[in-house]
Amino acid sequence: MQQLKATSLFVLMILASIIANAQSGVTFLANGNLRTVFENAKAEKKLVFLEVYAPDCSHCLQLEAAFKDAKVAKFYNEHFTSYKMDMYKVETQAFLQKQKVYVSTTPTLLFYNADVKIIYQVTLTEARLTAAALLEEAKKVVK
Repeated sequence: MQQLKATSLFVLMILASIIANAQSGVTFLANGNLRTVFENAKAEKKLVFLEVYAPDCSHCLQLEAAFKDAKVAKFYNEHFTSYKMDMYKVETQAFLQKQKVYVSTTPTLLFYNADVKIIYQVTLTEARLTAAALLEEAKKVVK
C-alpha cells in the first residue's frame, strides 16, 4: 500500500511537470504589483518588461501567440521580470503618470531597469505583432 502511494505521488509529479512545460511562454508575474516586479528584478539582477494592454484590444490578443513562442519565452524569461499592465486599471494609470510615460495605444512595450528608470518604449503596429518583433525590440535593450 505504501509503495502504491509513493508510485501515485511520483506519477502526479511527472504529470504536473508535463503540464507546466506545456504551458510555456513568457512568464508574467501574476501575484503582486509593480513594487513586487521591481523588487524581484533587482533580486534576480534582471531588467523589467511591462506590457501595457487593454482587455478589449484585438492587437493585444493577437500578440499573445507571440509571447508563447519558445525563442521569445527563453529570451524574455532569461533577461526580464515581466508584468502585464491593464491600461484601464488605477495602478497602471498612476504608474504611467508618475513616470511621465504617455501611452497612445496598445500594445505598448516598456522596458525598465530595476531602479525604475525607463530604458525603452515602443508601440507595436498591426504588422509587427510577431515573435520576431518581440525579440527584436527586447534585444535593443539587452546589452
